[in-house]
Amino acid sequence: MKGFLIFTMLIAGVAGGQSHDPSTQRLEFAPVPELAYRVAPDFFQLPAGMNFGEASAVAVDSKGHIFLFQRAKPMLLEFSHDGKFIRSLGEGLFDHPHGLRIDKDDNLWTTDDGSHLVLKLDHDGRVLLVLGRKNTGAEADWLFSRPTDVAFGKAGEIYVSDGYGNSRVMKFDRTGKFLKSWGKNGSGAGEFNLPHSIVTDGEGRVYVGDRENQRIQIFDADGRFLKEWKGVGYPYGLFITPDQHVWMADGGYDRVIELDPNGKIVGAIGEPGHAPGQFAWAHLLAIGADRTMYVADVLNWRFQVFVPAPSVQQRMAQYVPTARMYWDSVPSSGWLSRQEASAHEVAPAFDHAALHVSNLERSTSFYETFGLKRIADPFKDDRHVWLSLGSHEQLHLLSGGTANLESDMNVHIAIRVSSIPALTARLDQLKIVYYNSKREPHTVTKRPDGASQIYLQDPDGYWLEFNDVKP
Repeated sequence: MKGFLIFTMLIAGVAGGQSHDPSTQRLEFAPVPELAYRVAPDFFQLPAGMNFGEASAVAVDSKGHIFLFQRAKPMLLEFSHDGKFIRSLGEGLFDHPHGLRIDKDDNLWTTDDGSHLVLKLDHDGRVLLVLGRKNTGAEADWLFSRPTDVAFGKAGEIYVSDGYGNSRVMKFDRTGKFLKSWGKNGSGAGEFNLPHSIVTDGEGRVYVGDRENQRIQIFDADGRFLKEWKGVGYPYGLFITPDQHVWMADGGYDRVIELDPNGKIVGAIGEPGHAPGQFAWAHLLAIGADRTMYVADVLNWRFQVFVPAPSVQQRMAQYVPTARMYWDSVPSSGWLSRQEASAHEVAPAFDHAALHVSNLERSTSFYETFGLKRIADPFKDDRHVWLSLGSHEQLHLLSGGTANLESDMNVHIAIRVSSIPALTARLDQLKIVYYNSKREPHTVTKRPDGASQIYLQDPDGYWLEFNDVKP
């Protein structure tokens, strides 16, 4: 029998962060010169009745036309060099826009971290190449899990930063044939903690914005680690200009910086805020042939434009970052939160977790470790989380996601957690509920086996929901 199983694990608790976690480390920045630019507010002229939504990415073609990628409909828009609206394109192709690049032939490349797809479009929005499978996030040489960006090699190779769900870079030839991948979750050389942006320089070297490690890693064209630039901030977006300077949108400290070919910060512009020239999650960016700079400003729902101002007297940037902005939060504690708390129990903070699927009838098994992979929500509502396989010190949990498992035979599911007494003592507090596609509950067989495992058998292809209950 062909079973279709979707696994969801709801976990609210998170193991406490360690002081050495690069994503929370506060950097000490020195004052740097302010970049010689001035902001041009309201540059883009939208049709009547249209508004921007969350801004994600921007790219400029060889004619100077500007393409904007946003998380509102229409999602992909084209403007003239002077900001006049031309058209929208790609209607119905996108779920949650992330990255946008334009190659030397003026083809558009989009990364969608909602549908797990990388698309190549011609200038009219016709799909020329599809990488990945829609709504299928996983780790394979033909799949992505919330990819973030695309870059191109000297021979037309395609590099994909993959991404929120996986921690790697994937390389394809110009036709989309898989060549290799490198990287895993971590903070060592060649490891990533959210590879968020990727570019190549004139020598074919690959620069990866390792966002939550607050660094840029540099590799040769085959993925061999060369060096890293640490202490630059949170590299949400990268762009390389012909002089081989790297421009970085820092969505953590909310400014744009320019780095020379040695990784030295030579200038900065912007600060956190909502006024023109300020940012709330500076995301991906692009710089035109005339050096006009375009920055997707996520939380401000706008694409900011900065034009060169060489006549401005050189001065030091007034903003020197001290803390990550628009990031930290605590659970709401008002009336509604108290009502919801009475209906939902808080799950334990697992130190380590993995999913083990065994096809017993074939005596074979395969493993799926959810290291930032998307876990499926078949009902398309908001009840989903992603489960990340963390280090031996902590487990990272973030919001979002989907992933599917299929088998021709019945399967056994095992949730394995580390045999730490404080955790294993709570395993018997897990309540497991099956639902079918009509949301009808199904009887559950729960069989503890050993101090740190729970096995479930699903002969009918139902999906699972794990909830903690009071002891």
